[in-house]
Amino acid sequence: FLEVEKPDGLDDLKDRRKRFYLRNGMNTTGTEILLFGVPMELMYAAEPVTFKEYLELYNSVFGVYVAKNVKFIRQSTEK
Repeated sequence: FLEVEKPDGLDDLKDRRKRFYLRNGMNTTGTEILLFGVPMELMYAAEPVTFKEYLELYNSVFGVYVAKNVKFIRQSTEK
């Protein structure tokens, strides 16, 4: 999985980056997060990842300090 900056319609680079990942086999989970204050979307290649799984990975790899800077925004139905 990966995080990609949430396209906002104002920054073409963010839009192009997301389209690049979609063209190359990534899918969107519809999960929006704040990662150190930056709005992001979670994407995946093979298996969708839930926010809970994502946060558990941050806890186990980076520890609580980093994980506390990851916040759930919403689960979108748009994919």
